[in-house]
Amino acid sequence: MCNIAECVTERTVAAAVALKQAPTDLTTLARKNGGKFPTLAVQQSITNPGAIAAHGAPGMPIWGQLLITTPDSTAAGVLRVHNLTTYIEGLQK
Repeated sequence: MCNIAECVTERTVAAAVALKQAPTDLTTLARKNGGKFPTLAVQQSITNPGAIAAHGAPGMPIWGQLLITTPDSTAAGVLRVHNLTTYIEGLQK
């Protein structure tokens, strides 16, 4: 957990970086991957906060604890990531 000054700084920096980059077009992931939806890469992007600046700092991911799996919430977290990945796969053009 961070103190308020660290949280504000991390969020401000992540937001500033994110605003300078166009968001990924989630409807073209399969096309950019040779026609095959990159399931594992999408799951890793969701579950690895910090790998993508717009997703927030590792200590304060945008989704908070919703998609983080712990020993007590592994099944729920895995199901949420699976459902989100399946939804994104359905967006492909």
